[in-house]
Amino acid sequence: MATISSANKSMLSLQIKEQKDLNNKSDEVKKNYIEYDNLVKNQALQEKDLTSQEKQLKVASLNYQSTIETAQDKKENLLKQKSTAEKEAKIAQAEKEKVASAQKSAKEAYTSSSVTNTPSSSVEKSSSPKKENTKTSSNTGTTVEQGTGTSSNNDTNNSTSGTGNPNYNPYAGGGCTDFVWQYFAAKGIYIANIVNGNGGYWGTNGVSQGVLRRTNLAPGVIASGFTDHFTGYGTSTTARTSPYGHVAVVTGVNPDGTFNVQEAGYGGTFPWGNVRTNISPENVVFLLPN
Repeated sequence: MATISSANKSMLSLQIKEQKDLNNKSDEVKKNYIEYDNLVKNQALQEKDLTSQEKQLKVASLNYQSTIETAQDKKENLLKQKSTAEKEAKIAQAEKEKVASAQKSAKEAYTSSSVTNTPSSSVEKSSSPKKENTKTSSNTGTTVEQGTGTSSNNDTNNSTSGTGNPNYNPYAGGGCTDFVWQYFAAKGIYIANIVNGNGGYWGTNGVSQGVLRRTNLAPGVIASGFTDHFTGYGTSTTARTSPYGHVAVVTGVNPDGTFNVQEAGYGGTFPWGNVRTNISPENVVFLLPN
């Protein structure tokens, strides 16, 4: 009996020990599982965070690429604008130099020489002072000798031509009409006073008064008109054309029908002997002295 009781106690003790061992193992397993579960969760979070970072990086990369492309487009556009501006500047500079050269040549021709025509006979001189005429060059390269207004032995008619007085220039003042009078005076042709004698009226009043006659466009004739493209300036608030008009000497006719002139007083800003080219003949009258 005692032996059985002792055996039962031993078995009970063994069972208690095994139960404790089992409980301990169960606790260890739970602990390991919790750690594993935490690791799995942390990994998932890390993967999720990594995915989010990858997406953010991709967005940043796309934004950067878009910025570069936009900047490149702007750069190319600016370079195109710069190239266009440089070309326009070169053209403007070339035109400026061309005008400056023409004006310089006209000014030099005017100031460098003073040529007097030799009279064929003595001519009675006016008691009033007379304006000296000087030499100007035309756009065609033909030298125009301007003198004091006396006739020359080389004149075609061998006598004073024109309806005016060689000792009297009714158009003094350095304007367009004065320039044309002196141009023809250098050839021994003297244009009489026209009433109203402003440049634009030479084609009407000059013809009706018998001082001038109509002719065709050709080098050496007089151009007269009111149009903006010819006068180059406008003071009328309605028609935008000068009420005085303009006259100039035609120096050349171009293949396209436009013509070139030499003039003075053009716009009030150009010097004596100014050269202009490619003027439209529309509404411009062409004249010669009678």
